[in-house]
Amino acid sequence: MGYAQDREFATALTNFQQALEIYKKIKNLLKQAHSLYFIGKMYLKLNNYEIANLNYNKALNIAQQIKNQELKADILFDLGSSAGLQKKYNKSLNFYRQTLKIYKKIEDKVEQGETLFEIGKILREMDEEHYQEALKNFKQALKIMVRERQPKNEIESRIQIGDLLILTDHPQEALDYYQKAIKKSKASKNILGEIKSYFGKGKALFELKKYKEAIKLFQFVYDFYQKIKYLKGEVASLTYLSNSYEKLGDTELAKKFKKLAEEKSKKLEKKNNN
Repeated sequence: MGYAQDREFATALTNFQQALEIYKKIKNLLKQAHSLYFIGKMYLKLNNYEIANLNYNKALNIAQQIKNQELKADILFDLGSSAGLQKKYNKSLNFYRQTLKIYKKIEDKVEQGETLFEIGKILREMDEEHYQEALKNFKQALKIMVRERQPKNEIESRIQIGDLLILTDHPQEALDYYQKAIKKSKASKNILGEIKSYFGKGKALFELKKYKEAIKLFQFVYDFYQKIKYLKGEVASLTYLSNSYEKLGDTELAKKFKKLAEEKSKKLEKKNNN
């Protein structure tokens, strides 16, 4: 984080900790749990999993004590996120499945969809054997997001489904999901969703050997990511541009974009190490 963000974090953390002490004095358990929960969230953003989990578990104990199911589910959801970020996938799935069970019980449809989506992401990260199960969860999440009119989550679900369909050798079917994600992105004025959907469509076209069409999309995506200085996106689109030109037999352009991708990749690595 930058200096300004550091100061904001320190101030917010102090406020939550002060609030926690006040709520302890007046013995307000619900507010104590909420304070601990938000302290945990802040440490999770810093990837300080140990302290984040310590606060989450304290909050969870209180939520169970006062029998607040909604708060319990929210905490379990974040514990699932924490475990997933640490690549503790089975532990993450356990937390998310507990979360899903509660959201179903209290009939919170949107949170059910978001939890199914996160379960899908974890299953995808595990290995190829879990791709079909991941696909099933993403499709369930999509159905809920469409019904509950959650455009941003609908777009993300369609993109994830498209990505998995490519990984399981169904690029033509993936194309349909990306196209619908593009349409929804435009309708909801979600520019990042639109760019990600175009990139996905480019990947599907690449797999279908429609390299010239794919190149147009990858160039469009690259130009956007370059404009906002998103290095990870630049590297990905440049890599596909290089591969596409190579497939067309244009070795000169293939080498040009490969070199650019390598340069951007080094910058990204340097940035991540700082």
